[in-house]
Amino acid sequence: MFSLGGSKDARGGAPSKASKEDVARVKEWIRNTVTVQEGATVMVTELQCKQQDCPPFETIMVLIDKETGNQKRRLHKRICEITEIEVKAVWEAPELPPAQET
Repeated sequence: MFSLGGSKDARGGAPSKASKEDVARVKEWIRNTVTVQEGATVMVTELQCKQQDCPPFETIMVLIDKETGNQKRRLHKRICEITEIEVKAVWEAPELPPAQET
């Protein structure tokens, strides 16, 4: 189960709450790394997982573009912990296919 913030992590972690400044900074890094067409949307959100078998926090970055298609990347850390180098690395690498349930 994922939470978009506000509640305490089931494992005792701090609540997920990304600042607008942190989100804006990550969006800017994405725009500086990949070509973002006019009219495209960049979304960044932080999820908090409450299951024992998943990372406590995950940042999802999505580029929504009618011209080039949608792209999604993720980092298993809070938005406030992400660096520009990590954003560049994850966006310069090929997009991985969605995980398959077994």
